[in-house]
Amino acid sequence: MPTHRAVHDAVRAVGGLDAFSQMLTQAEAAMGVGEGAVVAATRHFDEAVRDMAGDVVGAVITELAVAPLPQHAGGGLRAYSRGMMAAMVRMDLTRRTADLRAQLQRLSPEDEGYDGGFRQLMVIEQRRQRYSGYERG
Repeated sequence: MPTHRAVHDAVRAVGGLDAFSQMLTQAEAAMGVGEGAVVAATRHFDEAVRDMAGDVVGAVITELAVAPLPQHAGGGLRAYSRGMMAAMVRMDLTRRTADLRAQLQRLSPEDEGYDGGFRQLMVIEQRRQRYSGYERG
């Protein structure tokens, strides 16, 4: 869907999950670790994405933010949210793994950047595997 692609592009333009992680770290430094910091970081990220998106796509973001989730409140909602976030992080890590593998295929093991790229690939692959457990429950 083109509108969802525009939302995705706005999220990436703001910095994606890395930007949210930085906002959360800043909120935790100011407020302490907890739900208050998560809410503050989420609001800040939402505002940044809407500002980046403009009025038309910003309205779509608002619709998505208030759309009912396919889960009821309570433990099911928490599990659903964790699973969705883990799936998004895992998808990003999978994309980054594919990019690194493509770069490594163009290099010889004797090339200067090969060892660093391979180490980076192993770190990303380990993170991706850790997130696969969240998707299962």
